[in-house]
Amino acid sequence: MNKEYQDKLLEQRNIISSMQKKQLDIFKTLDKICKKNKIEYFLMSSTCLDAVIKKGFNPYSVYFSIGMTRKNYNEFLRVINSNLSDKYIVSNFEVDKKYTTLASNTKIGLKDTYLKTKSYQTFSHSDFQGIYVSVNILDFTSSHYLIRLLLSFLNKFILIILFILDLCYINFIPLKKLHNKIVASLSKYYSKSNNPYVTTNLLIKSTSLPYKYLMPLKKVSFEKIDTFIPGNYEIYLKKLYGNYSHASFINNTDKKIIKRLDLEHGKTKTKSKRGFYYTIILMIISLLIFNEFSFSLLGFAILIFGITLLYIINYPK
Repeated sequence: MNKEYQDKLLEQRNIISSMQKKQLDIFKTLDKICKKNKIEYFLMSSTCLDAVIKKGFNPYSVYFSIGMTRKNYNEFLRVINSNLSDKYIVSNFEVDKKYTTLASNTKIGLKDTYLKTKSYQTFSHSDFQGIYVSVNILDFTSSHYLIRLLLSFLNKFILIILFILDLCYINFIPLKKLHNKIVASLSKYYSKSNNPYVTTNLLIKSTSLPYKYLMPLKKVSFEKIDTFIPGNYEIYLKKLYGNYSHASFINNTDKKIIKRLDLEHGKTKTKSKRGFYYTIILMIISLLIFNEFSFSLLGFAILIFGITLLYIINYPK
């Protein structure tokens, strides 16, 4: 390992450490609110893995996620605003018209911060792009594999449409609300079944497992805070990460994090020029194939160009 890489690694570790302290501040507040209002939640995904392996943050962790069933999530949304101080912000597609993260989740963020990562999980044109803790919904689904497969396909089909629209800076709120309502109705229906499964409403890396593997929740310590993880956390983590281990997790994260983390302070915003790139690509393709279909592609390219231009004019840096 050369000195330049070591210096860069140390710099990133210091940045991440500073960010983790702020995430922990948010989490402490959410933990108190949930316990006060008897809302069940648990650490999920890489945060759960950190709790099991390190009983706290992994030196390279940049995401903090908690999960809860839709019933608990609805109660969480009902009480959260009245229990938060002014230094926090609640961000989801229902309160932020530019919130384009596809999953129907909520970010509890810290004002006057800015976080940029090269990751789909933070792809968003939201007014808020700072340090946050993600609060995710776990919905009930069928215990039958083929039905789950069909529902997963339909769900991802809608999410892909939304994803394409988001790339063009079209935040189609009515479709998101309809999608959310359908998922909520199915969740309510399957919650009454004998052996329901639960799943997160994500386009990428969504997993499902029997609800009985989550409950009862297991009490653990995370940075000296008493919190919760899935009862059968080993099965949960194996579903997500395979045969996880401390060494492999550290090594894999070490390779990726330097390329994808850029943390700043303040309300700085960036504006994406992806729309211009898509316009150029479509125009080149239309010229190459040069047939009747070319005019459709050219028209679509001009449409994307116009939408991108309008976005940059209306939401300047």
